[in-house]
Amino acid sequence: MVGNIRNIDDFIRNLIPWDKLNGAFPRGIRPTDIDGFTEVNNRFLFLEAKNSNSDLTDGQRWAFERLSRVSPSITFIVFHWEPTTNTVGEFYEILAPRVVLGAGWKELYIYCENWAK
Repeated sequence: MVGNIRNIDDFIRNLIPWDKLNGAFPRGIRPTDIDGFTEVNNRFLFLEAKNSNSDLTDGQRWAFERLSRVSPSITFIVFHWEPTTNTVGEFYEILAPRVVLGAGWKELYIYCENWAK
């Protein structure tokens, strides 16, 4: 069980119906979610997980890049995650040239630990 979700039906019932906002924003823009977020000493780390065979949409990437440029205290990490095996593939910072920082839960843990220092 994750959080208060006991089964897939509960999960589906608890999804926010973002389609209710379709057309509210220009150019077909729709809300996005953030998979993880933490703050340490006025520094902000956003974590975005993508399935191992997918990547950010252009809109997500642009929004995350633009938010990251607001302040050097904002960091976005994108990581590939395989839910069936609960494994982490490569991960990278959104503003860095697409340089892989590591792969695996242990490496992501170490990155987050170092970021928090």
